[in-house]
Amino acid sequence: DQAKKWASEYIADLKPRLGDLFSTNYEMNFLKVLLGLPIENHSFKIEGLQAIRLLVFADKDPLGYDLIKEIAEVNKSANLPVPALLVDAYSKIEAGTWKRPKRPGGKKKNGARDLIFLYMADHLLRHFKLSLGRNEGSVEGTNVCDIVAGAFKEAGYTIGDPNNNPDITG
Repeated sequence: DQAKKWASEYIADLKPRLGDLFSTNYEMNFLKVLLGLPIENHSFKIEGLQAIRLLVFADKDPLGYDLIKEIAEVNKSANLPVPALLVDAYSKIEAGTWKRPKRPGGKKKNGARDLIFLYMADHLLRHFKLSLGRNEGSVEGTNVCDIVAGAFKEAGYTIGDPNNNPDITG
């Protein structure tokens, strides 16, 4: 019961921010922070390993592809050059020869949600004597996965239901 209470309270505290956390904009801002870029779009300077990391990421994830496009367009509109290591990639994007990749994990992948889930699971495993998942002798709702899923469900977001797309900005 204490584990369920903790999980419910944790998600209840996050609920006002879940809409932002689960949005692509949040993920884009997080990517910018990881690359050391400003979140505000006045202009961008990216070179060396940061630019190479972005190019590798953009080859497999649409978020990186979109960021290359954003960097180039923002710099061009500010009469600044497209960062040297991104010039070729951006010209391929503009020419349509580099197609935007599909999101790994499908449309429903959400890194922020998954990170919250993993944090909660780790906390519950470390602080409560619970098993990670169900086994033959366990009662539903008494393991970490059920507790975390239950807390998300209370917040209006069902984990594992691909047809569930509720408004969680509530």
